[in-house]
Amino acid sequence: MKFATTLIFLILFQNISIAQSSFTIEGIVVHAESKNPIPLVSIGIPDLNIGTATRMDGSFSLNLSQKLQKDTLQVSAIGYQTKKYTIPSIKNNNDITIYLAPKIYQMESITVTDRNKKTKWIGKKIPPIFSASLGIWTHPERLGAAFAFKINWEKQLPLQILYSRIFLKRNTNTSVHIRCGLTEVNYETGMPAQPLIPKTINITTTTQKGWATCDFRNQDLYMDSEEFFVVFEWLTPQDERIIPMIATNPFFESDTYIRHHSLAEWKKSSTDLIYSVKVEY
Repeated sequence: MKFATTLIFLILFQNISIAQSSFTIEGIVVHAESKNPIPLVSIGIPDLNIGTATRMDGSFSLNLSQKLQKDTLQVSAIGYQTKKYTIPSIKNNNDITIYLAPKIYQMESITVTDRNKKTKWIGKKIPPIFSASLGIWTHPERLGAAFAFKINWEKQLPLQILYSRIFLKRNTNTSVHIRCGLTEVNYETGMPAQPLIPKTINITTTTQKGWATCDFRNQDLYMDSEEFFVVFEWLTPQDERIIPMIATNPFFESDTYIRHHSLAEWKKSSTDLIYSVKVEY
């Protein structure tokens, strides 16, 4: 009896300690001008693999350890200006509203001529005959988990992006949410940098095996750079768990870069994935 009483006390004490060692920040992220909620915004602490994403109604809930009191919370989304808050400044707010202002991109003018144009697939043109698979467990803490592929273009510019696609080996879920975009090259590290332009394509695919394709044809997306990255980013609403299987190529050296969530650093992947991009030049 004494042992049982002691055990119950220890369990209760442990639960109290855990509760006291963490706290929760809740709120909503909205457009600064329209006040409309913004879904799938990344909220977390950069490089610590800690964060979440806003739900489809813009709301979020993030549980943090007391040990992170001196850290800074970052709120970011493509097409919006990033905001940062010291954690003590928002910790005691029961329900905060974060206003994100649209980001203005300074685009250089690109001259498109009436020359006879050609199209070309870059990367893997046909579905793989032999391939392995890589399971990607995506969840709110990994919003923005992504793969990037570097494009080195040596022919005529400007270059129009028509399609980008990645091959799914097996999809065990009814739908997979993917955002396709482009980023600059960080010439110090050789890795992906900031989004190159604010234009992205979001797709939801129920493909169980085959290409997941983003169609850029209606975006008038022209590139005037010889080097850039094509990015495939996984979008996972806060209450979902997704495990798609991505096809990998076990026979070639990887040209793939990976990040585990939107606030993490890019790293060179040891796994080569099956992707391709169709361009017109």
